[in-house]
Amino acid sequence: MPSQLEELLSKFKYIRTLNQDEVNKSLSLYGFISLNGEDTVSKENRAILHINKQNLTASDILSYNNFKNTKDNDCYHWGEGSLKTKDNASDYKFNLIYPATDKHLSKYEYQNKNFQVIETPEIYKNVVKPYIDYNINEGSIQWVYNIIQGKTEQEFVRFNEPDFLVLPDMKWTDETDIKNMYLLLLFKDSKFKSIRDFNSEDHLLMLKNVRKYVEFEILKKYGNTSIEKVKLYFHYQPSYYQLHLHIVHADNEINYKSMLLGKDCHFLDTVINNMEIAIDYYQRCNMVYYLTDSSELYRRIKKAD
Repeated sequence: MPSQLEELLSKFKYIRTLNQDEVNKSLSLYGFISLNGEDTVSKENRAILHINKQNLTASDILSYNNFKNTKDNDCYHWGEGSLKTKDNASDYKFNLIYPATDKHLSKYEYQNKNFQVIETPEIYKNVVKPYIDYNINEGSIQWVYNIIQGKTEQEFVRFNEPDFLVLPDMKWTDETDIKNMYLLLLFKDSKFKSIRDFNSEDHLLMLKNVRKYVEFEILKKYGNTSIEKVKLYFHYQPSYYQLHLHIVHADNEINYKSMLLGKDCHFLDTVINNMEIAIDYYQRCNMVYYLTDSSELYRRIKKAD
């Protein structure tokens, strides 16, 4: 009996290529799932197929073979497989997003129009915070809640504490390869959406304790790696609005490339230092980052100007 993923992929109708990244060896395809014989795309059936670890074309991917479903969580479906058209190609990993939202499209489509945003506390309060609340109410991070609540992906959880859990990022495919370490520490309390929510001595103590836990518990599991060889950072804006800390080996090539591409990183030690200077630092400071002109958040900020 075919899996859900197998059925979805068999009905994937390709429309166009969103992005082909030869440096990072990835490909993102846009299309729709025709479960009921539909011949046009809609918000209810549109899908994104993202493939890692291969320099491939759309026609290559659409001739997939021998794939297996590795996990599912809400609108996300992961798998791996090989190709009919490339006998010498190694296995590839892919992620099917269905149904795909506007935010998904903005994330995966190639963009060359990035603009600086200087987010004041007023802009955060009047524009960004309502945008965050809207996204959460729309169910955009249900997949995160599923992990926290123990409903999905529990086989990938490496540490599970009362305040947070730790699991490998999908980009870290071989956990014996320490120099490519990429872990995510996911905070469980839903009140923490981003670093903007830090505002008390309790929060500062929490961050200091997390740093100690990384150094004396997590890194011991992975070859006694020195904390000086690991980057601990938050993104702002984050890719999803449940607070999470990136734990990445300093020599990780994928991480280095993503930072070159303009990811806005806030290192844990810097966040701690800022809060030691002023406990409400992240309520008072301006936050500078870059958004594409097609993103919903950018449009809201410009409209409020």
